Amino acid sequence: MTEAFIAPAFIARINPEVPPVVLPFESAAQGALHEDAKVPNSSSKLPPSFLATRGTNSRFYASDNGRHILVLSGHFHGRSSGADDISMLRGLLDDLLQDPDKCLSSINGNWTLIYADAESCRAIFATDRMGAHRICYRLQPNGSLIASSNGELVAGLSGTSVNLDPNSLLNYFFFSSIPSPSTAFTGVRALGPAELIDFNGVLSSRRYWKPNFAEARLRSRGDSERRLVAALESSVRSAIDGRQAAAFLSGGLDSSTVVGMASRVGRVKAYTIGFDEKLYDETPYARIAAEHFHVPLSVHYVSPADVMSTIETVSDSYDQPFGNSSAIPTYVCARLAKAAGESYMLAGDGGDELFAGNVRYQKQRIFSYYERIPQPLRSAIIEPLFLNALGKLNILPVRKVRRYVEQARIPMPDRLQTYNFLIRDGLATIFTPDFLSTVDTDSPLRHMRTIWDDGSHYDFVDRMLFLDWKLTLADNDLRKVTTMCEAAGIEVRYPMLDHALIDLCCQIPGPAKMRNGRLRGFYKDAVHDFLPPEIVKKSKHGFGLPFGPWFAKSGDLRTYALDLVGSFAKRNIIRSDYAISVRDAALGEHPGYFGEMIWLIIILECWLSRRSHWRTTSF
Repeated sequence: MTEAFIAPAFIARINPEVPPVVLPFESAAQGALHEDAKVPNSSSKLPPSFLATRGTNSRFYASDNGRHILVLSGHFHGRSSGADDISMLRGLLDDLLQDPDKCLSSINGNWTLIYADAESCRAIFATDRMGAHRICYRLQPNGSLIASSNGELVAGLSGTSVNLDPNSLLNYFFFSSIPSPSTAFTGVRALGPAELIDFNGVLSSRRYWKPNFAEARLRSRGDSERRLVAALESSVRSAIDGRQAAAFLSGGLDSSTVVGMASRVGRVKAYTIGFDEKLYDETPYARIAAEHFHVPLSVHYVSPADVMSTIETVSDSYDQPFGNSSAIPTYVCARLAKAAGESYMLAGDGGDELFAGNVRYQKQRIFSYYERIPQPLRSAIIEPLFLNALGKLNILPVRKVRRYVEQARIPMPDRLQTYNFLIRDGLATIFTPDFLSTVDTDSPLRHMRTIWDDGSHYDFVDRMLFLDWKLTLADNDLRKVTTMCEAAGIEVRYPMLDHALIDLCCQIPGPAKMRNGRLRGFYKDAVHDFLPPEIVKKSKHGFGLPFGPWFAKSGDLRTYALDLVGSFAKRNIIRSDYAISVRDAALGEHPGYFGEMIWLIIILECWLSRRSHWRTTSF
C-alpha cells in the first residue's frame, strides 16, 4: 500500500461522544494517508469515530442490534473447539463483558482483540499473553483515542504536535529496538504482552495476565518430561490446523522440535538460510533435522548482495527503528517460503525463554552466588583485597577472581548490560552534547529495573525468564519475525508459545529447567529420544547475520554501509569521531562485535532517510 510501512491490521478512532462506525478497510487506509507522499495524513476526512480492520486472518462479529463490535485477529484456538466463528465470537463477547481479564487469559495463540460498544462508546484493545502482535495508541487533546497496529499511523493521524521522540533513539541504541510502552513518537504508546486498554472517555491500562511461577510445582521427573512432549505435539497440531505447513528450520532445538512434531501430526516443508561464514552457517544442522524427520528442505544462501537489496524493504517494514540484524535472513527465508506458494509458517521462537536456553542464564546464575556472601564481608574484605591490594598482580587466578568480583558486584539487571556499547564506551563518548541534552540518560536501565523488580518474588532463573519474555521476546524476537513475515506476505504462528507450554514452564522450578547446570537441561532430557543427537548437543545459534565479517571483507557492502554512516553522522546524534573509531574497530580484530554498532547506525539511517516528514524536537 505504501512505501513507508506495511498496511496495518486495523485503524480506529474512538470518540467518547460519537458512536463508532465500521468502515471498509481500504477506504479508511486511503483516507489516513496522503496519496502523493504516502505518509500519514492528520487532516484526513475520516469520521470522528470509526473502526476499520483488514480482513486477512481476522474474525469480525457485530451483535444483532449493531451495538457490540468484536474483532479477533491472528492465529488463535482453544475456545469452543468445533464451533462456527459466529458462535465462538458471540461466546467470547459474553465472556469479555462479564470478566475481561479471565476472558482474554483464555484465548490461546498469537492475536489482537478489539471491542467497541456503539452505545456507550466504550472500547477495549488487547494483545496476547506474549505480545506477538502490536497495538499502539494515543489519547488526543480532544478526548478521543486513536489506535492501530502501526504506531506511525497513530502518530500521523494525531496531528502536527507529534514528532520523533529523542529518548526512543537512546532506547534503540541500548536495546536494538524501542521497547513498549514507548514508541518512536511523542505521546504514542504501545501495549506490552498480556496488556489491555479500556477506554470510555477515560483511558486505563493493565496487565490481564501474569505468569505464576509459584504454582504447584511438578515433582516427578518422568511425568514432567512426558507432559512436555505431549504439550509440544498438541501445540504444533493446533498450529497446523489440518493444513500442510511450512516452517523455519535453523537446526536448533526449537525449530527442529517444531518441524519434527509437524511431520508427526501432518505434512510440513522446511525452509532455512545459510552463509558462507562457517561460524554463522547452520545449514548442516538444518539438513540433519530435515533428513531425520524426512522433511523436504529448501535452502537459500544469504550474501552481502542480499543485504544491500533488502535493507530498505526491511527497515521500511517497521513502524519504528528496529536494529536486530537477523531480520534480514528472517525476511529472506519467509520470502523463500512465500515464493514456493506457502500461506503460513511455523516459528520456534520462545523455547529458550521458557526453558532457560540462553547463555546469560548460566553465566548470571554463577554471578548470583556472590550475592549470598554477607555484604559486610564483600565490602570490607573481598572487594578491597581483589580490586585494590591484589588487583594489580598479573597472576591468572587473581585476574579471574578480580574479573568475577568486578562483574558480580554489579546488581541485576544492570549486570546484563556489561558489554552494551552504551555502558562500555559511555554515553558522552558516543552521542553529541546536543542529543544528550534532549534525553533521559537513565531511562533504558530504569526500564529494565522496573521489569526486574516486577518479578522480585520469582526465583533467580524464573526472574531472568520473566525479564526476557518482555525485552527479548515481545520487544525484539517476535517483533522481528512477525513483521518480516508480514513484509513477505506470509502468516506466522508460534507453537512454542502455546498456553500449555507456558503453564508447564511455570510449574517447573527454575533450577530444574537448567538441570545439572545445563542450559535447557530439562528440555533436552525430555526430547533426547525424539531429536537427532547432534541437535541436542549443539550450542545455541539461530539466524544471526554475519554483517561484521562481511563489512570487513566485502568492499561493496563496506562502501554502501559507510555512505550511510556518513549520512547519519550529519544528524548530530552520534559524535563523528566515535563513528570513525567504530568503523576502524569493525575493520580490526573484532568485526562481529563492532559490526553490530555499524548495523544499528545504518539501519536507523535507512529508516530516517525514508521519513523526512518526521522531525525530532531539538536536532
